[in-house]
Amino acid sequence: MRGIKLFALSAFSASFLSFTPIHKKYIVIDAGHGGNDMGSIYGKFSEKEITVNIANEIKKLN
Repeated sequence: MRGIKLFALSAFSASFLSFTPIHKKYIVIDAGHGGNDMGSIYGKFSEKEITVNIANEIKKLN
């Protein structure tokens, strides 16, 4: 009987510790292309400039 109680207590403790909420979350935005790699280019638009502009706008939201 003592073994069952210890097992139940340890199972309860493990499940309680496993579901502790995480209060702080991080989202990583990778704008991609660096250095001389411009990515795709269409007319005057480059993928590198568009993605870095989007990443900067998202950063402002924080």
